[in-house]
Amino acid sequence: MESTSSSFFLIAILLCTSSSSGAATDSDPSDAVHDTFGMPIQAGKCYLIYTAYDNHGIGLSTLGPEACPVNVVVDNSCDSADAVVFHPADPHEPVVRISVPLTIRFSDFNPCANSSVWQVVQADKMDGAGRQRKQLVKINGEEGKPGCDTYRSWFKIRKATRHGKQSPNIYFIEYNPTDICEFPVRPCAVGPGSIYAPDDEDLRALELVEGYPPFFVFRQA
Repeated sequence: MESTSSSFFLIAILLCTSSSSGAATDSDPSDAVHDTFGMPIQAGKCYLIYTAYDNHGIGLSTLGPEACPVNVVVDNSCDSADAVVFHPADPHEPVVRISVPLTIRFSDFNPCANSSVWQVVQADKMDGAGRQRKQLVKINGEEGKPGCDTYRSWFKIRKATRHGKQSPNIYFIEYNPTDICEFPVRPCAVGPGSIYAPDDEDLRALELVEGYPPFFVFRQA
C-alpha cells in the first residue's frame, strides 16, 4: 500500500479525534466487540484491521489500471494497515456490538471517491483463474442512511468460533444488510479472495467468500 501524504494523514488524525470525542469509554456491554487489548470498540474511533493469525493489514489500494485507490485489500507483504471507523446503524450507539448492522469507512480523505465507506460491488473482470466475477469490497458507499438505497454498505461483526469454542477478541466480518432492508441478499463473510493486483501478488482484494470465514482482529490506531 502506498503511504498517505502528510496532509491526508493530518486530516485522518483530526477526523479520528473529533468523531470519537462523544464515545462512552466506560461502557462495556456483554455483546460489545473488543479490540486486541480487550477494550470495547468505540463507534467513531479509529481502528486497524488485521488478519487474526498472520497479521496482514487491511488497507486501500489499486488493483489494476485504475489511477486511484478504491479497492479494499489485504497486503500480505507487510503488517501496515489503514485506519477505519465503525458507525452502527443507530447513531446514538456509543459502542460496536456483535451482529449489529454498521458501516465501515477509512478515516483518510480520498479525493478519488465521494466517500471512503465500504460497499460490496461486482468486479468488472474475472478472477485470477478465469472464474466468474466476484463481489468485491470497495469504497464510495453511503454512511448513516439505513435503508434499501444503501444496502450494499451494511456489514456485521460476528464472534469467531474454532473447534466449537469462541476465540477471545477474534471476529469475522459479514456482509449482511438483512436488518436494514428486506432485500433477497444472502449474508456472506468478507475475506481475502482470489483477485490479485497484476503487478503485486501480495495485494489481494477483499471480497465475499464462501465456506469457513476468515478471522480478523481490531487494534486501536
